[in-house]
Amino acid sequence: MAMKLKFKVQPYQTYAVESVVDCFAGQPLVTGTSYRMDPGRNPQASAFEEGFKNADLALPDAQVLANIRDVQKRQNLPLSDKLACLIHRGG
Repeated sequence: MAMKLKFKVQPYQTYAVESVVDCFAGQPLVTGTSYRMDPGRNPQASAFEEGFKNADLALPDAQVLANIRDVQKRQNLPLSDKLACLIHRGG
């Protein structure tokens, strides 16, 4: 007997995803695979170092902050006055 999973669309989850997406409103759509790993160039590289990734953010910081503030206003949250920059460094 195979186990079947049934998923329900949860409105609060959909709303959360839409809010995150709205933070990046105006980001150009990049389609297709434009990042591929070349194992011949650097055979020790991991997929996290050189492999698949999202396109670089094209929006200026001021636009991202404005988008975030729009989401915060919509949800009656305190407004951010600046962006925090978090840089992940593998290692």
